[in-house]
Amino acid sequence: MRRRVIAIIAAVVLALVAAGLVIWYVSSLREEIKEAEPTRVVLVATADIPARTTGESIVANKLVERKEIVASAVAPGALSSEADLKDKILTVPVAKGQQLLASQLGVPEEQSLSYRIKNGMRALSLAIDRRNAVGGAIKVGDRVDVIATFDADQFSAVQLVPSTTVPPTVPGQAPSTITTPPAVPMNLGMVLSPEELARIKELTEVDLSQTISSVSITILEQVEVLAVDNLLPVVTRREGGGGVLSGGGETVTEDVPPSPVITLMVTPRDAEKLVYAQTYGNITFTLVPARDTTPVGPTGAALPNLFR
Repeated sequence: MRRRVIAIIAAVVLALVAAGLVIWYVSSLREEIKEAEPTRVVLVATADIPARTTGESIVANKLVERKEIVASAVAPGALSSEADLKDKILTVPVAKGQQLLASQLGVPEEQSLSYRIKNGMRALSLAIDRRNAVGGAIKVGDRVDVIATFDADQFSAVQLVPSTTVPPTVPGQAPSTITTPPAVPMNLGMVLSPEELARIKELTEVDLSQTISSVSITILEQVEVLAVDNLLPVVTRREGGGGVLSGGGETVTEDVPPSPVITLMVTPRDAEKLVYAQTYGNITFTLVPARDTTPVGPTGAALPNLFR
């Protein structure tokens, strides 16, 4: 019995030794393979990174780390340095533990219009008429002047309702307010600020607070065009019949897209001017020469000074 126990113990010990040798052999083999295969350093996400995150934000918030892995495990286009993220933006979300790839990055200006707007400025879209937009020849990156024409007749139907505060007749009673319709029709001068009235009077020699007059005046100069939509007609060409009676040659047709829109980069104050001008007047665009960056400061035109 004692010999059997000893034999069993010896067998167990030998089995453990054999298992240990196998483990040691496999481990050493893996180390040899690892030493034999080259490695690369890649950027790996330390947390889930949403799309539209800028490269600067990724680095500042330590959302990536450098990790050395074997070359066979490196994904195509994997980034290796934080410098690769400069001036870039993620176009797709990246999960924690994933390698960052060059194909996941884009240029901010190409991904969103908001990245093309300068600090302190705003993007504003206006519905336009091709006849008032250089025949549709305006392109992205061009600069335009904006002329607003205000027709005084449209204000005649609008009435201001001034209010008058009546003092109380009984001590302790609150004052009352009485509104009375005016006898004079509303004119353009009634809805503009005193500063704007003074500016228009200086430029056009027309006092809008005293007279009802239509006015065309350049309200903005050197405005950058951020986007255009459906501005140019679509030209299609089809082969003609080619016969004598049909005239031969080709047939040209133009498909005019509806609702052309132009998007401008303006200050918040100028955005208010444009919205007002489009709501209560008519807007015309003039195209600025590519090399001309000097504002002209036109004086405006109204009937009293049009032919002076």
